[in-house]
Amino acid sequence: PVWDGSQYMQPFFWVVTWSLMFSFAVAFAMGANDVANSFGTSVGARVLSIPQVVILAGLCSFVGAVGLGGRTAETIRNGIIDIESFEDVPHLYICAMCSALFGTFTLVFVATILKMPVSTTHAIVGAVMGPGIVQFGKSGVDWLGFGKIVIGWFVAPVLAGLIAAGFYTLQKKVVLIESDLEKSLKNQLWFTSGQMGVIVFIVLFFIFLEVNDNLPNWMQIAEIPNPPTWPGSLVMPLICVGSGAIVTVISRYFLMPKMFRAIERDARSGGAYYSHTSVLNSVTNDIAKQDAAGEAKIVI
Repeated sequence: PVWDGSQYMQPFFWVVTWSLMFSFAVAFAMGANDVANSFGTSVGARVLSIPQVVILAGLCSFVGAVGLGGRTAETIRNGIIDIESFEDVPHLYICAMCSALFGTFTLVFVATILKMPVSTTHAIVGAVMGPGIVQFGKSGVDWLGFGKIVIGWFVAPVLAGLIAAGFYTLQKKVVLIESDLEKSLKNQLWFTSGQMGVIVFIVLFFIFLEVNDNLPNWMQIAEIPNPPTWPGSLVMPLICVGSGAIVTVISRYFLMPKMFRAIERDARSGGAYYSHTSVLNSVTNDIAKQDAAGEAKIVI
C-alpha cells in the first residue's frame, strides 16, 4: 500500500508510544552515567551537593538540548543510516529508531550498574547502525557520515587535551609561579572568572548561529567570506562579548569571593582550617620543587 501518513501508519502508533517511553529511559540512563561523569569530581570535592547537581544538570541539559541539540539530532537521524532506503517502508524506520533507543538504554544502564563510565553518543550511533545493517546490509549505512563521526571521536580528545594543556600552562605561569602570593590569588580570581566568561561567549555565539536564519536580516551574522556590517552582522557577536564580560565581572567580584568564604567556613567547621594563602603557598612550593627536579615540565 501507498503511505499517506494516516491509516497506513495507525497500526504502528504503538511503536511511537514505546519509543517515547524508551526516550525517557535513555534520559534516565544518561543522568545516571554521563551526568555522574561530568559532576562526579565536583561532588567528590564537596563543591556541589547531590541536590544541586540534579538541578544544575537538568537545567544545563535542557538549555543545551533546546539551544544546540538540533544539529546533533539531525546527524543521528539522517547521518548514520540511509534514510532514503526507508522511504517506501517508513514503519520499519520507526521500528529501527525504537530499537536503537532500547539498545542504547540497555547498554548505558548495564554499564552504570557495573560502574563503567561509557558514552551515550557512542552507544546511540552503534544502536542506529544495527537496524540499518539488518534491513539493508552494508548499503543501509551512510559510511561517509559514520566515518566523520568516528573521526570526531579521535579528534575531540586530542583537541580537548591541547586546550586543557594550554590553559593549565597559562594558569601555572600566571597564577602559581609568583613571588607575591596575594597577587597570585587575585590572578586566580580573574583567570577563573575569565574562563566562565569565555564559556558564556561560546555558548551564546553558537546558539545565535543556530537561529541565525530566523533572525531579521539586519541582525544576522555575516557568513564567511562576506564582510561584517554595522550594526547588522556585528550585533550578535557584540552581545556575546558583552555577556561574557558581564559574567566575568560578576564572577570576579561576587561569585568567586563567596566561594572562597564558603570553602574557608567549611574548613573551619571541619576542624581543619587552612587559609587560601597558606594553601597557595604550599602548592607553589611543591611546584617549585618539581620544576627544580625537572618533573613538572609541560611541552605543547
